[in-house]
This record gives sequence, structure tokens and C-alpha cells, in this order.
Amino acid sequence: MEERLGRPVPIAHLLACRVVRVRADGGRAALDLHEEAGLDGLVAGDGDALGPRVARALRRQRRGIAGGHVYDIYVATDDMGPRDIAARAPAGRVMPNALGTSFSVYERTDDGSSGSGSGGWREVCMVSYRVSLLGKRGPRRASAVVRAVNAAGEPADLDAAPLAERLRRGDCNVIELQSILPRWSPASGTFVVDFSDRVTVPSVKNLQLVHPHDVDYVALQFGRVGAESFTLDVRFPFSPLMAFGAALASMSHPLGWGYDDLVTAAEAAAGRLPVFQARVAPLLRQWTAPAGTRTESLLEAVLPLVSASESTAAHAQVVADALELAWSEAQAEAGLRALAAGLGAAAAELSVAQLEAAPAVLQRLADAVWRASRVGEWRHAAACEALLAVVGRLNAAMAAAADGGGVRLTRLHIECLRQCLLAQRRPLYERAMAAVVGVRFDALGSLVAPRAAAFMEFQLYGGMVCVGAGDAARAQRMWQAVFALPSKHASAIQIAAYKRLTLLALAETGRRPQPPPFFAATHARTVETHAGGYAALGDAVGARTMAAAVAKLRDLRATLDADGNGALGDRVQHALPAHFVRRVGRAYSRLPVARLVSLTGFAAHPLAEAAAEAGGDAGAALAQYIRAMGDPGVVLADGGATVVFADPAATGAATGASLAERTQREQQWAERIAEQARAADDLRGRLARVDRQLALSREHIASLRDQPAATA
Repeated sequence: MEERLGRPVPIAHLLACRVVRVRADGGRAALDLHEEAGLDGLVAGDGDALGPRVARALRRQRRGIAGGHVYDIYVATDDMGPRDIAARAPAGRVMPNALGTSFSVYERTDDGSSGSGSGGWREVCMVSYRVSLLGKRGPRRASAVVRAVNAAGEPADLDAAPLAERLRRGDCNVIELQSILPRWSPASGTFVVDFSDRVTVPSVKNLQLVHPHDVDYVALQFGRVGAESFTLDVRFPFSPLMAFGAALASMSHPLGWGYDDLVTAAEAAAGRLPVFQARVAPLLRQWTAPAGTRTESLLEAVLPLVSASESTAAHAQVVADALELAWSEAQAEAGLRALAAGLGAAAAELSVAQLEAAPAVLQRLADAVWRASRVGEWRHAAACEALLAVVGRLNAAMAAAADGGGVRLTRLHIECLRQCLLAQRRPLYERAMAAVVGVRFDALGSLVAPRAAAFMEFQLYGGMVCVGAGDAARAQRMWQAVFALPSKHASAIQIAAYKRLTLLALAETGRRPQPPPFFAATHARTVETHAGGYAALGDAVGARTMAAAVAKLRDLRATLDADGNGALGDRVQHALPAHFVRRVGRAYSRLPVARLVSLTGFAAHPLAEAAAEAGGDAGAALAQYIRAMGDPGVVLADGGATVVFADPAATGAATGASLAERTQREQQWAERIAEQARAADDLRGRLARVDRQLALSREHIASLRDQPAATA
């Protein structure tokens, strides 16, 4: 049972559980984990019915100034009493940090190996929380870090370092997940998230953890269904022990004490930058607590500081903290204006020593801009404008400090690309191409983002910006670079890049791309498996008619929109007739348009369906499409009733040529045709010789059968 508790849930399965708050022996607070479903999928329960108990968590002492609790997790079945459970050694433990903002989940090891610094315990999960500005009335932002495991549930490596340290150094064998940001519902007066009817009571403890690049895959879901009852749904890569520990962390003591001291200090430091940096900034980095009606006064104390004349690199930290506190569109706009004015001026004054400390600050600033842009969807364009101005000045300062060397890649560059994509404006794409994508980065500098994921994210978002700006060739090169980094496992970023690379290749060439040859074959199979629908679309585009491709695109529409690939899907759909028409042109030199409609299956295309609804026919729609193609190798004749296929190079060269040049071109064509005819005659001769040899072989075999058998 203990081994099953620590084993990850199998891939493509869901483990549904119920967490119930009870009182153990002696009145100690306890929480029981009951299994609602087996590992074969979700089992619809009757609401209050509980399945078998698999674990119990007993609360121990508080830890640290924030009052976080330590929990011991025991294996517990229905036939075990409180004393039987307490007599066993705990299978897991949940321990908070001093502030109660981060919780580590440990499992007991039989071999005494340790990932926590104490023998016999290994850290398997870390959950971090940051409370919202609305305190108990608003959602908490959460993130989780788990060890990467293979399909059999075995750890990818035996590194005993803490998960927080491995995350900081960019270890590819840890997985970071984030909570879904809820939205305010005026109808219910609460923040809401789609829990698929598994959560019925609004609560600050409700939680969903997803991967940043696949928000549809909910790895963990926890939420209240009663006064003392919660549901817990678990998927790979979480184990029941890790998920139970994350649920216990969510139910721990409310975070964010000391906010009144923060507001008082901010008001006292208004207009005095040194005082603010010395007293208020450390508090801001520790606490983002319920603001209530005093948020305005705090922001009024923070924002003027970033526009002071004596701008320094420390303003980046002040802007980040101010944007974290913004919870209205007006406050987000004020923070973004301060970002452009204050940090933009500071970037020109950065010294080499200040640049060494910049990546951590810029990471917080990028996170804060993302938070501010989510306050109002229309803020993406404003965030992008501010970031482009800041990044331009920052690049110039870095290049000057490096004596003409390359610019250092930071999270701010990546966030700038992401905000440009969210803004969905071509002028911003073109500016980002020059200010971010077209910059030469120093791959060996000390300020290069230490995580391989940062490089892959830059290539992924940069390729998407290139597509928006109309540079498909550069986008393909950037997406192929995502596969260049060696790793033990295929990443979600590589899967996302392969999906977009597939769609772009289908739109440009009509053929499905293969992963680069330098990419490991096992990783390539993993990527193609996770992008199965896209690979199937590539096979459908390679079929004889476009009916299968159009049907597959319709089936994938919801997936394309969820992946953010709806525009690329539309591009593939629009390019389908061109690819199929050119494919038919390899076998024919001249065809009636009606016949071409039949050979290509154009009648299944949305353009033909729209023409039929308007009272037209598919032939006229295809003729109009061919005119819009502008392909010199596919031209209309006989008033648009016939399609003539020609070699594009020959057609382009013959345009405007003299009589002698056209005669020479025709002679070259005649020689090519004669050469093809000679090759066909030679092939027929070889086939005839093979037939004669087969006939002689059959005669020889028949003669051997007619001979009498030899006798001893």
C-alpha cells in the first residue's frame, strides 16, 4: 500500500479521491484520504459516499512566524484504528518554510537516501503560494515543482538536491506547474474556475495545477464540496502522496500577515527612494497580502518613486512590486507607464555590476507585467509598447557594457514576445522582430538565462512573432532550433514547437515535416505521440483528395483553438486547394475545371460550400481561387473553363521572350520529351527480359517435377 501511495498515477488515467477532515485520537486534527475511483478512470459517485481509505494526515506543530503546520502522512486502511495508524512510521511529511509561503512534500525512503538534508526522507514535490490582493476573498496564485519520472513511475535521476535549488539552476529533470488564474464572476460574486462539476463550494483553497504550455491538461484539482469534505483529482506525474501533500498545503494557515505594517511603512516612505528601498521593498518581496481599501494609498507611495530623476537599476524591483499590487485596469496602466518612463531611463545608466544582478530582477518584472496584463485583456498592447521601449534601451546598455558584444537573453525579452503575441497586432510583431528576434544574443555571457527552457521559449515565441510578421522561413528555423538542446526527455515546449512547425510546413509545402535528424529518435516518437492529431492531419493532407484533410481540420478545430494555433489552422485550410491543384498538375498538362474539382476533391472545401450556399458552383469557386493564386505554372484558358499546367520556370522565362528564344525553348522541351521516351523504351526492354527469364525459370521447374525420383 505504501509503495502504491508513492507511485505516480499511470499516464492517461485519472485517480479521483475525497479528503475528509476528522478528529483523531486525543482530539488531534486529522485528514483522511479516500479513493473514489480506481486507476481505470473516473467512477461517478453518489456525492456523500466514500470509497476505501488509503491515507491519513496528522497535524503536528506550527512552524515559522507565519504559523504553517507540519503534517505527517500515514498509510491507513478502513480496518485500522487510530493507535494502529500512529504506531506505524509515516510514509510522507509536509513541511512549510518560515513564512508559510512554500511547502515541501517528502516521502520516506528505504535506503536512507535523502533529498532534504535529513536521512531517510526524499523531497518529491514543492508547492509555493502567493496570496492575492483580496486575501480570503480572492484566489491564491500557486505553483508546484515535481521530479520528472518516466512512464513506469521511476525517477528520471537520483539528484538529491532540493527542488527549489534544481529549479533555480535550470535542471531539466524537474517539472514546474502553475495554477489556473480564476476570473471574477459578477453573477455569483466570486472568482470562478471550471472544475467540471467536481467542486461545488467557492473557497480560497480550491486549486487547479496545469502545465504552462498545456493548460487543458489538469494534473491536479482540489476543491471544497462540503463543510469538511474536499475532492482531489490526480493525474500523471503526481502520485497520491504528492497530491495529498499539495492538498494539505492548500488547507494550511492563511498567508499574508503583516500587511498593516507594510502599508504604514509605504506611506511613511512616500517620495523618499532610499527609505523605500531600505524598509518597504523587503516587505513587498515577502508579502502580497489582502489590500482592501488601502491599496490606493500604497500604490500612491510606490509609483512616484519609479519616475524619480535619480533612476537606477533598483527601480526595476520597485516597478515589479507596484505591478504585483495592481488589481484594476487604471492601476495596471499607471504601473506600465512608470515602467516605460522609469526603467527606460534607468536602463541607459546600467553598469556592469548592476547588470550582474539584473536577471533576477528582470524575472520578477516579467512576472509582474504578465500579472498586470491579465487585469484587463486590452492591456496586452500597452504592456507590449512599454516592454519594447524598455528592451530597446536595455539592449543598448548591455551592448555598450560588453564593448560591442552580444546582448544577454533575459526573461524580459521572452515576456516581451509573449505580450506581442497576446496583443495580436502586426505592427507590434514587426517592431519585436527588430528589437528582440533580430538581436544577436551572447550565448556564453554570464547573464544568459540559465534554464534551457528559457532558450526554447524564446525560440518558440520568436517563431510565432515571425509568422505574424510574414517571415515563415525564419519561423521554421527558430522552431527547429527548439530541438537543438540535448535533454533526457522531450519537453512540452518541443511538443508545442512541433505542432506549429507541422502546421506551417503543411501550409507552405503541403508535406508533413519530420523532426530534425539531430533530435533523439525516442524523443521524436514522444513528440509525435503527443502531437498525434497534428501528425494525422499531415497524413490526411498527403491523401489523394482534400476531403480527408478538410474533415480532419474540422475535427481538430477545438484543439487548434485551445493550443493557440487557430490562425495557422486557417492558413493550412486556405492553402489546401493550391497544394492539391499543383499535385494534379504533375500528371496532367491540361484539364477542364470540372474534372479538376473531381480529382482534387475541392467540393469538400469550405470555399466550395460557401459558393454552393450563394447559388454558385464549385468549378467557378476553384477558378476564382486559381486566379488569386497567381501561380505561373497554373493558368486558366478558354474563358476559365480549362486549367493549363506548365513548368513555372519555363513559363516565367518564356514571358516576353523573342521568337528565337521561344524556338530554342521549344527545342529544349522536345529533347526532354525524347529523352523521357527513350527512358520509357529502355524500361520496357528490361521488363521484357525479366519476363523471359521468369518464363525460362518456370519451364525449368516444371521439367524437374516431371523427372522420376532417384532410387538408392
